Amino acid sequence: MTLLEQLENNIETGGWKMKIAVASVGTDVAAHFGHCEKFTIFEVVDGEIVGEKSLPRFC
Repeated sequence: MTLLEQLENNIETGGWKMKIAVASVGTDVAAHFGHCEKFTIFEVVDGEIVGEKSLPRFC
């Protein structure tokens, strides 16, 4: 499915989903992307955060 098809489907079904990755140090946003301890991943559905998980940095 192309990106355009996904967007059209989301509009038709009323569903809007997104995952946002934030470079983190502890519970704060990392000031420098390359020095982060982990990435906090937020799952957003229809503008509301519905999930959160942390992943270690891979560098």
